[in-house]
Amino acid sequence: MKIRIYLLIILGLFSCSDRDDRLDDIRCGEIVRLWSQNTSYEDGNPCGNNKDYSRRFTIRVENKITNNLKDFCVNMSVFIRYDLGDEYCDDYNPDGW
Repeated sequence: MKIRIYLLIILGLFSCSDRDDRLDDIRCGEIVRLWSQNTSYEDGNPCGNNKDYSRRFTIRVENKITNNLKDFCVNMSVFIRYDLGDEYCDDYNPDGW
């Protein structure tokens, strides 16, 4: 009887870890395009006309699950940490996009 209880507990722990991984994936994706601050909105930078001049750097990310694209307007300290193909996660929207 004790073996069955232990088995159920272990199975329960493994099923929870898969769910957490899925939640991380829904809010993350691959960087497919980067725009620097010097690229204007007219030249294709989605954040090029941002009123906050320091947040005119753009990271475009393709979601792992939905394949939707989302543009993130970031400042230089965030922008320089990423390259094309890196994973980027939206820490402010746990539901994904």
